[in-house]
Amino acid sequence: MSERICKFFFFVKVVFSNLREEHYSLPLTVLFNLTYPSNKPKMKLFYLFLIIFGFTSKSQAQNSKSSQPSKPPIDTSLFRNWTYIGAPSVTNNGQFFLYSTSNQSGSTIKLILKSKNDSWERQFTGVSNAVFSTDSRKALFINSGDSLCIYTLGGDGVEYMSNIKNFRLLTLQKVQWVACELKAPEKCLLLRDLTSEDILKFSNISRYFLVGGRLITIKSSHKGEDSVVDSLCIMRSPGNEQTLLWEGKGISNLIYSWNERLIAFIGKSDKNYRPTSSIWNIDLQTGVVKEVPIDNTDKIENKFTIVGLRALSYDGTRLFITLKDTTDFGVVKDPIMVDVWNYKDPKLQSLQFNELKVKGKAETIDAVVDLENGKITTLNGKNEEIRLYLNKKNDNLAIITKTGGGDISEYNWNQESVPSFYLVDTRTGIRKRVPLNYPSVSPNGKFLVGSNSSIPYLVNNLLSYNIETGKVCNLTKSFSTPMNESEVFGSLLLKHRNIQILRWFENGNKVLVKDKYDLWCLDITGKSKPFNVTNEFGRKNQISFNLSDDYYNEFLGEDDGEIIISGFNEKNKMNGFYKVSLTKLQNPVLLTDGPYVYCASQYNMGKRVIKSKDSNVYVVRRESATESPNYFWTFDFKHFVPITEIHPERQYNWMKAKLVFFTTLAGRKETGILYTPENFDPQKKYPVIIHYYEKMSNRLNQFLIPDATYAHINIPWFVSNGYIVFTPDIHFVAGKTGENAYNSVVGAAKYLTKFPWVDAKHLGIQGHSFGGYETNYIVTHTNIFAAAMSSSGMSDDISDYLSITEDGYNKMSFYEINQNRIGATLWENPDLYIKSSPIFYADKIETPLLMMNNKKDGIVNFEQGTELFTALRRLGKRVWMLQYDNGVHTLYPYPWGGRESIQHTIRITQFFDHYLKGTAPPKWMTRGIPAKLKGIDDGLELDNEIKTPGKGLLMNP
Repeated sequence: MSERICKFFFFVKVVFSNLREEHYSLPLTVLFNLTYPSNKPKMKLFYLFLIIFGFTSKSQAQNSKSSQPSKPPIDTSLFRNWTYIGAPSVTNNGQFFLYSTSNQSGSTIKLILKSKNDSWERQFTGVSNAVFSTDSRKALFINSGDSLCIYTLGGDGVEYMSNIKNFRLLTLQKVQWVACELKAPEKCLLLRDLTSEDILKFSNISRYFLVGGRLITIKSSHKGEDSVVDSLCIMRSPGNEQTLLWEGKGISNLIYSWNERLIAFIGKSDKNYRPTSSIWNIDLQTGVVKEVPIDNTDKIENKFTIVGLRALSYDGTRLFITLKDTTDFGVVKDPIMVDVWNYKDPKLQSLQFNELKVKGKAETIDAVVDLENGKITTLNGKNEEIRLYLNKKNDNLAIITKTGGGDISEYNWNQESVPSFYLVDTRTGIRKRVPLNYPSVSPNGKFLVGSNSSIPYLVNNLLSYNIETGKVCNLTKSFSTPMNESEVFGSLLLKHRNIQILRWFENGNKVLVKDKYDLWCLDITGKSKPFNVTNEFGRKNQISFNLSDDYYNEFLGEDDGEIIISGFNEKNKMNGFYKVSLTKLQNPVLLTDGPYVYCASQYNMGKRVIKSKDSNVYVVRRESATESPNYFWTFDFKHFVPITEIHPERQYNWMKAKLVFFTTLAGRKETGILYTPENFDPQKKYPVIIHYYEKMSNRLNQFLIPDATYAHINIPWFVSNGYIVFTPDIHFVAGKTGENAYNSVVGAAKYLTKFPWVDAKHLGIQGHSFGGYETNYIVTHTNIFAAAMSSSGMSDDISDYLSITEDGYNKMSFYEINQNRIGATLWENPDLYIKSSPIFYADKIETPLLMMNNKKDGIVNFEQGTELFTALRRLGKRVWMLQYDNGVHTLYPYPWGGRESIQHTIRITQFFDHYLKGTAPPKWMTRGIPAKLKGIDDGLELDNEIKTPGKGLLMNP
């Protein structure tokens, strides 16, 4: 079949697939032109027929739809039953796909196998651990709890192996086997050849490993009444007898070298009958077994013991281990338990105690053992963290991060928190300080690349460091990237560029990085100028580019002339794919974009691309505000054929999302998303809830799953149930955080009230965490809102600034340089802390306020809620506070949060329904719930006797 005919049938398939979805991703010019000659009028007429037929079908479908009854709104039962699609897999030849569907409770799991051309499909329920064989002929999965199903793709051939606990695919001598562990009490390992169907059985196998194409097994057998002996064996090729390598007790921590020739482990040899464990090293090629002679006279003395093996060096001469401090601090009889807080402590006592809970009292360090003479060389010490870099070109490097023991969150003022970095030779332990921060080692082991800033994640410039010569090069000084480009979490107070390392080139002399918009290729030797891969097209057009990889290797190859990247347009919020050259200076070539989320990973949306190993078939995930996530396959990133077509949202009154522009009270043009019901009627008046955090407009095309409200309000829930929801972006300026939120939210409210379908008297606001603080601030400065809900929000900047979190951290940097953006200490500018604290303006609040603050909140202390609640109660204001015993900073999402998150959703809805829709209030609002009835009476019943909650307890209000 000719290439043109193949392409023709592919495009016909795409057309009909898109018609089924009621949208068109193929431009008409594509259908007319393709690669076909322009002198084929008959072919063009046929294409035209397809297009007319498609539009006619769509029109008929829409007419038919208009006569159908209205769709029901979302209800709470949907949370448990919403359908999710698991990540798909594709065979190596690109001809078959598998994916699973499940609901939120996980009670209904279905596996679907299907061919690329849709001619074959099979479905199974109650399955797990589905994979494809490497030859693309079989699918394997656990069915009905304990049966391994081996299904022939494209047909109906199926085989079952029962009593299977788990399985793995192994390749031995280029033949694929499936290794199956049997359920107790058999404790057997079965190896099944997927081609010849031969089965090998090994008894009493407790663990197994695949090392260098050879099967390593650990057999456990009993000798005597209470003595269990482990046998370490190797099978060098399929069908061969297993060879005994070692026999003893308590084999643990088995590791192998990068070249898969050596293995090492901890164990007690039966031959030596020693009471303590030793380290053993085996050469799999020669079969030589050695006990590693530990010489601890110089370094570890007697206060350290070996607790773990980390890695073998690539050349197999050294073993990296972890040591634990076994110093005996003694036991004091009848001790006086007192915490001594000292101003010279690098870390607060609270943080030290929290770290003890996690790590225990014993400190660990890393060391290296010479396998020939057993000499131990310690690599790091107290307050030092180590990263090993092991590769075949240079496995002698380690990076030490050293501090004075201070808490990294205090890096802006505590000198003991500022890190320094050292390069360590793992053969000798000799170290030298390097003149850059947070370094990454090149694949060839010759260079380091890191930041010139000691503040983590905030990069001014990237520097390279030649390990041999010590030469330092500033790689990004010529960048056009401005400082202070990001406003996220208060970083506008710190001068930095948002530069990230994406991928090394395998030769180690180049690295691919990105700033906020563009991709750059850097020569880390400093000989060549930075090469802008995207030709500054991103910055000029406000398109943020990123890799779209799961199909790229760990390193970029020198022959990678062109790559596929993703692009997110910050102006219109469209997302798509582009092709760029790594060697030629040219604009990115647009392959596709649209009002979707494909791969906008820089905003934590979408998923990466999956590629079949041996073909140019790619799998992408796509979603939009009105289209739940589904998977598609493509060969060119221009045309997409659906693999999955799951659309539960079509059964309910869903929502539409529109990007709108408004003016804040400060006169700034700002962006927001307007969510309206699918059955929106411009002749009606709708209550509005304004929801916010920082900047949310990049979520325009993100599909929002209906769920219980456990933190931020669930937008689909409220929109489907008759509300309009608006999410405005907020632009922050240092020292005016609350004021900035007020200007944006109130500006958004004034913008919305211009529309006849907005009920201007029934506007509500809601925010969680930092958004909860913003809510508390806003209601102290305006009374235009009919109701407000603050979830886990701060109310007192001064007490919060001085507080300590559940993990033992103080929150000063949160105000000084991070999200709350005060930009000064409490003593440098106390007026700013007072001005930005809602608690000092509580008397100005007239808006009915619902709060949620929980005692176990480890981020925003419970007292932040009680301070504002008691203040408003004293002032006679209408205020309610919900405290969930099982809640933390949020409630747990449904179903993990169970009834709490469902009931919380109902309470918030009742609150807004009463004040924004005029429904009767529930009894928990009008009459309260006495402490003695906690957990007995939920108070959710509507109160038809008290029409609206009145004033507080003030005498003669």
